[in-house]
Amino acid sequence: MSTLCKLKIADLRLELEERDLSSTGKKADLVECLKNALQEEGKDPETYLFEDKHAAVISSISKVSTDITSLENKVSTDITSLENKVSSEISQVSSDVLKVSTDITSLENKKILDNTNLECSISPHSLTVKATLRKAST
Repeated sequence: MSTLCKLKIADLRLELEERDLSSTGKKADLVECLKNALQEEGKDPETYLFEDKHAAVISSISKVSTDITSLENKVSTDITSLENKVSSEISQVSSDVLKVSTDITSLENKKILDNTNLECSISPHSLTVKATLRKAST
Protein backbone atom coordinates (compact mmCIF):
# COMPACT_ATOMS: atom_id res chain seq x y z
CA MET A 1 0.00 0.00 0.00
CA SER A 2 1.27 3.44 -0.94
CA THR A 3 0.16 7.01 -0.37
CA LEU A 4 -0.37 9.48 -3.21
CA CYS A 5 3.01 11.17 -2.81
CA LYS A 6 4.87 7.81 -2.89
CA LEU A 7 3.36 6.58 -6.15
CA LYS A 8 5.67 6.24 -9.13
CA ILE A 9 4.76 7.86 -12.45
CA ALA A 10 3.71 4.49 -13.92
CA ASP A 11 1.41 3.90 -10.94
CA LEU A 12 -0.01 7.44 -11.17
CA ARG A 13 -0.79 6.89 -14.85
CA LEU A 14 -2.41 3.54 -14.13
CA GLU A 15 -4.63 5.04 -11.41
CA LEU A 16 -5.64 7.89 -13.73
CA GLU A 17 -6.35 5.50 -16.63
CA GLU A 18 -8.53 3.36 -14.37
CA ARG A 19 -10.59 6.50 -13.73
CA ASP A 20 -10.72 7.39 -17.46
CA LEU A 21 -8.64 10.52 -16.85
CA SER A 22 -5.73 11.94 -18.83
CA SER A 23 -2.46 10.27 -17.91
CA THR A 24 -0.06 12.59 -19.75
CA GLY A 25 2.11 15.27 -18.24
CA LYS A 26 4.72 15.76 -15.54
CA LYS A 27 4.58 13.93 -12.22
CA ALA A 28 3.31 17.04 -10.39
CA ASP A 29 0.46 17.36 -12.91
CA LEU A 30 -0.43 13.67 -12.55
CA VAL A 31 -0.42 13.93 -8.73
CA GLU A 32 -2.66 17.01 -8.86
CA CYS A 33 -5.09 15.35 -11.29
CA LEU A 34 -5.31 12.18 -9.15
CA LYS A 35 -5.67 14.29 -5.98
CA ASN A 36 -8.68 16.08 -7.51
CA ALA A 37 -10.18 12.75 -8.64
CA LEU A 38 -9.89 11.33 -5.13
CA GLN A 39 -11.58 14.39 -3.65
CA GLU A 40 -14.42 14.05 -6.18
CA GLU A 41 -14.79 10.41 -5.06
CA GLY A 42 -15.11 11.64 -1.47
CA LYS A 43 -11.72 10.26 -0.40
CA ASP A 44 -8.97 12.07 1.50
CA PRO A 45 -5.92 12.29 -0.84
CA GLU A 46 -3.56 12.68 2.13
CA THR A 47 -4.59 9.42 3.86
CA TYR A 48 -5.88 7.30 0.95
CA LEU A 49 -3.80 4.14 0.48
CA PHE A 50 -3.31 2.78 -3.02
CA GLU A 51 -3.07 -0.94 -3.54
CA ASP A 52 0.33 -2.10 -4.73
CA LYS A 53 -0.65 -3.67 -8.07
CA HIS A 54 2.53 -5.75 -8.31
CA ALA A 55 2.03 -7.23 -4.84
CA ALA A 56 -1.59 -8.02 -5.70
CA VAL A 57 -0.52 -9.81 -8.89
CA ILE A 58 2.17 -11.76 -7.04
CA SER A 59 -0.35 -12.72 -4.35
CA SER A 60 -2.82 -13.82 -7.01
CA ILE A 61 -0.17 -15.88 -8.80
CA SER A 62 0.82 -17.48 -5.51
CA LYS A 63 -2.79 -18.43 -4.77
CA VAL A 64 -3.27 -19.87 -8.26
CA SER A 65 -0.03 -21.82 -7.90
CA THR A 66 -1.22 -23.23 -4.58
CA ASP A 67 -4.57 -24.17 -6.14
CA ILE A 68 -2.81 -25.89 -9.05
CA THR A 69 -0.58 -27.87 -6.67
CA SER A 70 -3.63 -28.90 -4.66
CA LEU A 71 -5.45 -30.04 -7.80
CA GLU A 72 -2.38 -31.93 -9.02
CA ASN A 73 -2.20 -33.77 -5.69
CA LYS A 74 -5.90 -34.64 -5.83
CA VAL A 75 -5.63 -35.87 -9.42
CA SER A 76 -2.57 -37.93 -8.52
CA THR A 77 -4.41 -39.47 -5.57
CA ASP A 78 -7.45 -40.20 -7.74
CA ILE A 79 -5.27 -41.82 -10.42
CA THR A 80 -3.53 -44.02 -7.84
CA SER A 81 -6.90 -45.04 -6.39
CA LEU A 82 -8.25 -45.91 -9.85
CA GLU A 83 -5.09 -47.85 -10.74
CA ASN A 84 -5.44 -49.89 -7.54
CA LYS A 85 -9.13 -50.55 -8.23
CA VAL A 86 -8.47 -51.61 -11.83
CA SER A 87 -5.59 -53.84 -10.72
CA SER A 88 -7.82 -55.48 -8.12
CA GLU A 89 -10.59 -56.03 -10.68
CA ILE A 90 -8.10 -57.50 -13.17
CA SER A 91 -6.90 -59.92 -10.48
CA GLN A 92 -10.50 -60.93 -9.75
CA VAL A 93 -11.26 -61.48 -13.45
CA SER A 94 -8.04 -63.52 -13.85
CA SER A 95 -9.07 -65.65 -10.89
CA ASP A 96 -12.55 -66.15 -12.36
CA VAL A 97 -11.08 -67.10 -15.77
CA LEU A 98 -8.77 -69.64 -14.12
CA LYS A 99 -11.72 -71.17 -12.22
CA VAL A 100 -13.83 -71.41 -15.40
CA SER A 101 -10.89 -72.94 -17.26
CA THR A 102 -10.43 -75.51 -14.48
CA ASP A 103 -14.17 -76.29 -14.53
CA ILE A 104 -14.08 -76.77 -18.33
CA THR A 105 -11.08 -79.12 -18.08
CA SER A 106 -12.84 -81.08 -15.33
CA LEU A 107 -16.02 -81.41 -17.43
CA GLU A 108 -14.01 -82.48 -20.49
CA ASN A 109 -12.23 -85.16 -18.43
CA LYS A 110 -15.59 -86.36 -17.02
CA LYS A 111 -17.02 -86.55 -20.55
CA ILE A 112 -14.04 -88.62 -21.74
CA LEU A 113 -14.40 -90.94 -18.73
CA ASP A 114 -18.17 -91.30 -19.27
CA ASN A 115 -17.64 -92.09 -22.97
CA THR A 116 -15.00 -94.69 -22.10
CA ASN A 117 -17.30 -96.31 -19.52
CA LEU A 118 -20.17 -96.31 -22.01
CA GLU A 119 -17.98 -97.95 -24.67
CA CYS A 120 -16.86 -100.62 -22.19
CA SER A 121 -20.45 -101.21 -21.15
CA ILE A 122 -21.69 -101.56 -24.75
CA SER A 123 -18.80 -103.74 -25.96
CA PRO A 124 -19.67 -106.98 -24.06
CA HIS A 125 -23.33 -106.68 -25.08
CA SER A 126 -22.26 -106.17 -28.67
CA LEU A 127 -20.30 -109.43 -28.65
CA THR A 128 -23.26 -111.32 -27.21
CA VAL A 129 -25.60 -109.93 -29.86
CA LYS A 130 -23.14 -110.82 -32.62
CA ALA A 131 -22.78 -114.39 -31.32
CA THR A 132 -26.55 -114.78 -31.09
CA LEU A 133 -26.96 -113.54 -34.64
CA ARG A 134 -24.35 -115.99 -35.90
CA LYS A 135 -26.07 -118.92 -34.20
CA ALA A 136 -29.40 -117.90 -35.61
CA SER A 137 -28.07 -117.67 -39.13
CA THR A 138 -26.60 -121.18 -39.08
